[in-house]
Amino acid sequence: MFGFFKKKKRHEDVPFEVAPGAETIVPRIKHLHFLAAAATLSDKSSDRPVTMPFVADLVVAYSFDLPQIFQSVMQRDLTRLGMSVESLHERAIRNLMEHMPPIEYVGDPEEPSVLALKCGYDMEACMLLVPEYWNAASANLPNGKLVVAVPMRNLVLLTSSASMSGLEVLREVIRQASLVEDRTHNLSKSLLVWGEGRWTEFGNPARS
Repeated sequence: MFGFFKKKKRHEDVPFEVAPGAETIVPRIKHLHFLAAAATLSDKSSDRPVTMPFVADLVVAYSFDLPQIFQSVMQRDLTRLGMSVESLHERAIRNLMEHMPPIEYVGDPEEPSVLALKCGYDMEACMLLVPEYWNAASANLPNGKLVVAVPMRNLVLLTSSASMSGLEVLREVIRQASLVEDRTHNLSKSLLVWGEGRWTEFGNPARS
């Protein structure tokens, strides 16, 4: 379905030792499992990635977007840059929007109730962090509320809460994503709904 489960070539988050500036910081959406993995990196809190809670089973992390790698923003980087977590988040979103490629929607003729958001560079999931975009998209929905699935970092599917067939497609794609052999970049097993300027979990988590 949609042919989205092909492997993508993109640099990974690594703690490579350089000292980039705030102009390279971008947000990254992660599963809660990222927190457990990050806790094993070091006993020092300064050597752990900066994160913020997001929604359902997702958190926001931050990276320096460098030519060959995504380098995780660590707690020590906040001190080096003189930034708070809040100012880091604001700068990351601003950087994201300044360099975001054009966004397009991809559809499947057999599933007209579902669209996929595509922007490239494995940044699709990060668009969930831009309220203005979703306020506009929601306002254009003929009925129901805007519901999305974000089972992988480069896969965001949209449908209406009024579309039973669309919701079923989203749940099935989440199930398929859970069966992919390499689940390194898998994200949420939940459907998310947009309302009152924020994301919340839609119903029960999709079952794998």
